[in-house]
Amino acid sequence: MTSDDFLKLLEKADSIANARSVVRKHGVPELAEALFNQWRIESGRDYDEALRLAEIGAAFIQVDGCEPAGYRFKALHLKLQGKWLASANAFQEARKVAQSEAEGAKFALGGIDSFARAGRKRSAIALGSELFAIAVREGDKVTAGKIALNTGNAHAWFDELAEAEGWYERATSHLSQEEAPIERAMALTGLSTALLGRKPADFVRPVAEEAYVGFLSLGLTDYAATAQSNIAAAERLDGHYDLALKTLLEVRNSFSSDEEEAFRVEHDLGGVYLAMNMWSEAEDAYQSALRKQWAKNMLVHRAGCWQGIAICRFWQGKNESAKVALKRAEQDYRKYGDDVWIADVITTRYTFSVRKLSRKQLDELIQAGETLRLHGQSRMLFANLIVQAKNGVRSAIKNLKQLAKNPALFDLVWEMYYVQALQSEGKQRDRYFSQMAEEIWRGRMAVQSNLSVAGYLRNKAEAIQTWLESLLASQTPERIAQVREIIIRSRSIALVDEILNQPSPLDGDLRVRLTELRSEIQRRTSNQEGQRSQRLEAASASVQRMWRELTFEVGDRLWHQYDAKNDPGEWIYLEVKDDLYLIRDNQATKLEISASELDQKLRWLHFELVEPSLGFQSDGKQCQELLNELQIKLQFDPTICKRLSPEGVFWSVPWQAMARDDSVQISLTPGRSELKSKPISQKRVVIWYHEAEDLPHVHQEVATLISFYPMAEVCTTISEARDSLEGGCIDILHIAAHGIFQPSNPMLSSINLSDGQIQAAELVRSKARIGHVTMAACFSGAMSSINRYEPDGLSRGFLACGAERVLAGQWAIDDRSSVDWSEAFYGSLSAGRDVMSCLNVAREALQQKYEHPYFWASVVCFNGYSKQGTSLK
Repeated sequence: MTSDDFLKLLEKADSIANARSVVRKHGVPELAEALFNQWRIESGRDYDEALRLAEIGAAFIQVDGCEPAGYRFKALHLKLQGKWLASANAFQEARKVAQSEAEGAKFALGGIDSFARAGRKRSAIALGSELFAIAVREGDKVTAGKIALNTGNAHAWFDELAEAEGWYERATSHLSQEEAPIERAMALTGLSTALLGRKPADFVRPVAEEAYVGFLSLGLTDYAATAQSNIAAAERLDGHYDLALKTLLEVRNSFSSDEEEAFRVEHDLGGVYLAMNMWSEAEDAYQSALRKQWAKNMLVHRAGCWQGIAICRFWQGKNESAKVALKRAEQDYRKYGDDVWIADVITTRYTFSVRKLSRKQLDELIQAGETLRLHGQSRMLFANLIVQAKNGVRSAIKNLKQLAKNPALFDLVWEMYYVQALQSEGKQRDRYFSQMAEEIWRGRMAVQSNLSVAGYLRNKAEAIQTWLESLLASQTPERIAQVREIIIRSRSIALVDEILNQPSPLDGDLRVRLTELRSEIQRRTSNQEGQRSQRLEAASASVQRMWRELTFEVGDRLWHQYDAKNDPGEWIYLEVKDDLYLIRDNQATKLEISASELDQKLRWLHFELVEPSLGFQSDGKQCQELLNELQIKLQFDPTICKRLSPEGVFWSVPWQAMARDDSVQISLTPGRSELKSKPISQKRVVIWYHEAEDLPHVHQEVATLISFYPMAEVCTTISEARDSLEGGCIDILHIAAHGIFQPSNPMLSSINLSDGQIQAAELVRSKARIGHVTMAACFSGAMSSINRYEPDGLSRGFLACGAERVLAGQWAIDDRSSVDWSEAFYGSLSAGRDVMSCLNVAREALQQKYEHPYFWASVVCFNGYSKQGTSLK
């Protein structure tokens, strides 16, 4: 009987019993090997079929000459069920009944992985080394390569990545594409895993991509998805969290039935969200992983999920439930026997401790740090030393300074300076705070993912707030100027994406230098082994110097037309922890209302502002009374104030309803260019609109625009809208649709069209260059306060595309009044007037028709980077 005939009989078998009878009747070594090869293919494609074939193959135990293969199938069957130790013992049985050492090595190599997954590290490594020596001595390159692959996996399971890398390299040198294509691709996947976090993304990506292509060529889609996960990890190393997230979501959707890899990708998604400080999303991903059946078998990864959940809960203030999750993580890590992760759990526990550590606790923390140091876990060690430093361990700062020389840890250095600032006084305290801010801003400049920008400062805001609190506690003109400078620097760094996305925003070489510096900062985020530490230290210092010089240069050029330090006429409303300040005339006045009280008032005011949308008839008097009361509380006088920069909670204040016209320039976003500008180009006009039953007047609104712009392109579907973004520059984009605001994830806010959504993050990734945007969509101008120094949402998405102006609705927009607004605004705009004049015309037109601010005050202007009036040479 041929192997093909044998496999066909097995496929026809309608029960396991019948299939076993086929094995007992026809079983020979060649047929056992054919079944094993078929099992390998199915294991990367169909979990249930692989499980069935392994169960059938165990029948070979009863066939003379096929006992080793039978025990191997038994081991594989147990392995697929997550019974690791029983699987390892079955592999050992296969070795015992083998006819030679070489055959024993071939059939027992699967035991290396099973021992490792069972937490038996020494058994796994010892078995791998022993079997590899046998295979090399026998000249069996393929078996040697497979053994090296499994031994590399064993080291990787215990986070011994340098050792794993060596074994994976042995595997790839022994395994050829012709003789063992599956195992070679597996070895490449393992190698890319070992390189993650130890080498730059440029080292990792090509290895993972080669594995991905190899698996795809064999039709092994689930294995290909595993390699694709490592490609996503490389994108994360590069700071492209949007791309990493997109890739992982694609991976998750591509799995057919592989429970193990489905578990892994949810685990990895949690890690990406956690890196972006998107805590609720991270916890949800980790919880999804734990709900997988495979979670009970993946002990170390299960522990990682619980630790991730604990961190998310700590950051959200859910301390008690966080402690429960962390305890579960520690129990699993101890059961698994991983000293590194046990030490990291101890660090996590004390990182979020609200009390000073006892002597016993401190000793435990220091011992955990020593474990991390011995295992070369520098990132975990840095976090451990930060907690030590906070608790007064004198040697901690010295050790932190030594670690800070490693460019791979540059995103953590800010916290070292923060701890030093808290433990210092006077000018030394200010110097440490200043160094802390420089590191935070440098990290922000390196972030290239617009989705992650929203959460970047969530775990750093308290540090900046503490510095501002310190400066305002003892006011001098110099210290007030420094407060202004903090705001200017924060906003200038936030403008990097807007600047680089302008069609031709910078003269000379500034654009090139900005791009190159950002790439250099990103390249330095990963430790590059093989270089001497002195060279790394010098390179890091050089990058820091270049960054400081260039960011100051960009800031100076941006504020050439307007420098807040020399213009005390600007009013800055600032939130510092729960206190609110008005900074004007080189003085900071603490307001009588707190941040929490203001938030409550704004919630009630918002209800009054949108009352007409709920079907109530209102003349707006109650709303106006609340606005007047708020105006007094904020000491806001629109007859005196000419320029206004609100920060944090003040973004949600309806300033335009209190100012009533454009006499006050309100800077709601990082951009601070003059709001008065020359008329905009009207060559290409694009309209997106949603034909919905609850938008009965949208057709009239679109018709009004077309009456002014007969050649306008009209888009009603997602594909049409996306095509318009890819069609080059757009001078005017008008959107009449539903808007969805996501306060916890502002860059996931969306515009809804008839067949789907376009998210803010997608807008940023597009290649469109847009001059002016009007969003006649509810809440399209709402902004998240997650990052109190950098508002994000749909408006920011368009600004990052290079738009100089975005008009958007701060709350719900009335469908009928939107027609009146469009007629007044575009009538003026088409006549050649500038945007702000047209906005004022539209606002006055609605004020004459509607009393309630709901109708005329919702649309606000967001101004981004504008080169007009500024010489960036």
